[in-house]
Amino acid sequence: MLNRKFVCVLVLAAMASADALAQIPVPVGTIFTYQGVLKDDGLPANGPHDFVFKLYNGATMFSAQVGSNIAVSAHVVDGLFTVPLDFGAAAYSSQARWLDISVRRTGQLLYTTLAPRQRLTPTPFAVHSATSSLGFPFVGTLDTGTETAFSITHNGTGTAALFEVTDGASGGDAIKARAAGAGNAIDAATTGFIDCAVFAVDHPGATNNAVNATNNGNGNAVRAINTSNGRAGFFQVNNADNTKNAVEILSNGDSASRALEVTHTGTGTAGYFEVTDGASGGDAIYARAAGAGNAIDAATTGFIDCAVFAVDHPGASNNAVHATNNGNGSAIRGIATANGRAGYFQVNDTANSKPAVEILSNGDTTSRALEVTHTGTGDNGYFEIANAGNGGEALEAHHNGTGNAVQAGHTGTGRAALFQVTNAANANDAVAISTNGNSSSRTLEAIHSGTGDNGYFEITNAASGGEALEARHNGSGDAVQAVHTGTGRAGYFQINNAANSDPALYCTTNGSGVALHANGTARVDVLEILGGSDLSEGFDITGENVQPGMVVAIDPQQAGRLMVTSRSYDTRVAGVVSGAGGVQPGLIMKQNGSVADGKHPVALTGRVFCMVDATQAAVEPGDLLVSSETPGHAMKSTEPARAPGAIIGKAMTALPRGEKGLVLVLVSLQ
Repeated sequence: MLNRKFVCVLVLAAMASADALAQIPVPVGTIFTYQGVLKDDGLPANGPHDFVFKLYNGATMFSAQVGSNIAVSAHVVDGLFTVPLDFGAAAYSSQARWLDISVRRTGQLLYTTLAPRQRLTPTPFAVHSATSSLGFPFVGTLDTGTETAFSITHNGTGTAALFEVTDGASGGDAIKARAAGAGNAIDAATTGFIDCAVFAVDHPGATNNAVNATNNGNGNAVRAINTSNGRAGFFQVNNADNTKNAVEILSNGDSASRALEVTHTGTGTAGYFEVTDGASGGDAIYARAAGAGNAIDAATTGFIDCAVFAVDHPGASNNAVHATNNGNGSAIRGIATANGRAGYFQVNDTANSKPAVEILSNGDTTSRALEVTHTGTGDNGYFEIANAGNGGEALEAHHNGTGNAVQAGHTGTGRAALFQVTNAANANDAVAISTNGNSSSRTLEAIHSGTGDNGYFEITNAASGGEALEARHNGSGDAVQAVHTGTGRAGYFQINNAANSDPALYCTTNGSGVALHANGTARVDVLEILGGSDLSEGFDITGENVQPGMVVAIDPQQAGRLMVTSRSYDTRVAGVVSGAGGVQPGLIMKQNGSVADGKHPVALTGRVFCMVDATQAAVEPGDLLVSSETPGHAMKSTEPARAPGAIIGKAMTALPRGEKGLVLVLVSLQ
C-alpha cells in the first residue's frame, strides 16, 4: 500500500513585477505547473505513475468539486515529478480551493487517494485575471548597485524555484547561467541535509542537457559548496537505456589546464568512482591519453596511499583499473615523494580468482609488459603472499613463445637473483623449476661466461640434515649429468670439515641396478668396501637350481663356464658361489659381452659361506676343505695326498659330524 506525501513546490509563474517589465501586457493563460515529492512506504518513488487531480471548494469530504478531473501520467525520479494542470479560469474565484490527488503505479488497477487535501496558495488564482499586466517572455536588466537582480526565497519545505521546458521537442535549456566576470555562473549551497542541487531531464527522448554551464571569465562555470552533510553536487543517469555519461567534462585549455580538478582539504576521499550494478561490465574509471602525457598521474605527498582502486562486488568481472595509452606516455604512472606507495593493487575478495594486477603488452620485441626501475638503494621488486594458508606462488611466470619466462640480469656486484625461504617451519623449496618441454629442453640451464663457479649450493645452517643439492629422476635418464668440454673435472666432491666422517660422495640404489657406475678407469687412493667381504668374478654356471654357497668347478665342455661339483677332491674346483648366509660379494669383476662375463658371482678369494657335507668327518675351524661327491658341497680334507690342487680354502666355523650346512670359509684356492 502506498503511503505518500505531496509538497506543492511551484505554481504557475504567469506574473512578474510590473516595475521590471517593459513590454505590452498579454494574457497569461490558465495552465499552472505542479511539482511534487512522492514517497512509497517512506522512500522516494521511481518510475511511471498515473495521477488524477480534482479541485474542491473545501478540505472535507462534504465539500463540492470544482471543474473536471485531470488524469495525467508522469515519470517519477527519486520521488520528484512535475505535471501541468489546467482547471480553467472559471474554477478560480475569491474562495479558497483544495487539491485532491489520487495515484497508482502505471499498470496497476486501483488508485490510492492521498490525504489530506492540499490547499492551493494564492498564486494559482492569478490565472483568473485575464487583464494582468504581466506576461512572457520576461526580460529584465539591473544596471547598477550590488544587490541581487533576481531572488526567490521559500520559507516552507518545498522548492524555491522550478525551471522547466515542457516541450519534448525543444532543444533549449531549462536554466542557462552565464558569468562574464570572476564570479560563479551558478553558486549553490545547502545548509540542510538534502542535496545541494538536483538537475534532471525527465523526458526519455530529450537530447538537451540537464545542466549546461559556460564561463568566459576566470571563475567556475559551476561551483557547489555544501557546509552540512549533503552532497555539494550529484549527477545521475537514472535510465537503464541511457548510453550517455552522468558527467562529461571537456577542456580546450592549454597544457596547464585540467578538464577535471578535485581538491579535498579534509580527511576524506578526494574522488570516489563506483559501479554499483553487479551485472555491469563497465569500468568505474576509464582514462585515455592520446598524447605524450599520462592517462592517470597520481601523486601523494602524505602518508596515505597514492591511489586505491577496488572492485568490491564478488561477482564483478570488470576491472578496478583499465588504462590504455595510444601515445608515448604511461597509461598509469604513480609517483610518491613521501613515504606512501606510488601504486597499490589489492584483491580483497577471498573468492576472487583474478590477479590483483594484470599487465598485457602487444608491443614489438623491444617492448616490455612490465618494467620496474629503481634508482635508490632498496629492492627493485618485492612479491609476498601474506596469508599463511595460501598455497599459491608469490611470483609465477609463463612464456608461450621462445624466450625466457624469467630473465634476471645484474651489471653490478650483487646477485642476479636470490630465492630464499625465511620460515624455519617451511618444508617447501626456495626454488622449484618444472618443464613440460621435449627431450631437448632443460628444466634449468645455468651458463657462466666468467671465471667463477657456474653453480653454488650451500646450507649455512650447521644443524640442518638436508642436502645442499638433491636430484631425482622418475624417467630413464640421469638424475645428475655433468659434462666438461675443457681441461677440468666434470665433477668434484669435497668435504672441508676435518671433523666430518661422512663420505664426500654417497651413492645408493633401491633398484636392481648399481649405485655407482664408472664407464672408464676409476682411480682411488684407498678403496673401502662395506657391503661385502669377497672378491668375485661373474660366471655362467651349467646346471639348474644354482644357489649361493655351492662349490663350482671348471666346465671342460664349455670354455669360460663353470659347473656344480659332484666328485671329491676335484682339481678343477674354481670357488664358491657368493651371497650365502647374508654375506654379499665385496667386489665383482667381469667384462660384459665377452667370455669373461656371467651372471653368478663366484668368490675366488675372501670370506664366503659354503655348503659343507660333514657326514664322514666333523669340520673344525682351520680345516682344509675340498669338494665332495655331494653336488655343490665341500668336505673336510682327510687324504693329504689327494689335496694338492683341490683345496678350496680354510674353514672358519665348525660343523658337527653327520650334518650338512653352511660353513664360513676363507677362500684360498691351492
